[in-house]
Amino acid sequence: MNRIFFSHSGKDKEWIISIQKELQQWKKYSVYLFENNPQVTGLTIDEEVHTEIKKSDLTLVFLSENSQGSLRWINKEIGLSEGMGKPLVYIVAEKETPQEVIDVTKRVKYIKF
Repeated sequence: MNRIFFSHSGKDKEWIISIQKELQQWKKYSVYLFENNPQVTGLTIDEEVHTEIKKSDLTLVFLSENSQGSLRWINKEIGLSEGMGKPLVYIVAEKETPQEVIDVTKRVKYIKF
């Protein structure tokens, strides 16, 4: 089973859970959402995110208008993923998403949502 780390704004939780359920129905993917997993005792949030990205096969990044408030974390998760050589897949809610958030994709291809 492929493990996916899902980077997103907590304000998009409804969309994220819907995508998570769809991916997990295929029974090929296990999707990690930070807010659905109790924090491991003794680990900081940074350590837990690092551990989960390390265990993942790829990082899925959901960008929307809500991402503006979470860009510090999203950028950190993208940087960790890149540093570990994890593939990145971007989903952009393009109609609602400001250009400065879309710029996070660094001119890579992304899925328009």
